[in-house]
Amino acid sequence: MADVLSLPDHLRQIVNWMIRSQKKEFTLTDVAANIGETEELTYPKLEILVAQGFLQKTGTEDNPIYHFRLVSKPAKRKLPGKIWQALE
Repeated sequence: MADVLSLPDHLRQIVNWMIRSQKKEFTLTDVAANIGETEELTYPKLEILVAQGFLQKTGTEDNPIYHFRLVSKPAKRKLPGKIWQALE
C-alpha cells in the first residue's frame, strides 16, 4: 500500500477510487466516468498501472477488465557479487 503513495496524483486518484469502491473489477468506461475523462485519455493511465503491477488486465482488447491488486510487483533485487562469492 505504501507504493500507492509514490504514484503521481493522476494515477493515485484512480487507485484510491478503486480501493474505496471495494469492487473486484472495473471497466475502462467505469474508470473514465469516475475521473471525468475520455476513455482515450484513461486507457494509457490504466496500462501504466498494469505495467507497475497495481492492476491486472483480463477480458479482450476491445473490452478490457481491470482487477485491482493489493500488492504491486516486487522490485527485482540484485545481490552484490561479494555475497554470491561467499555463498560458493
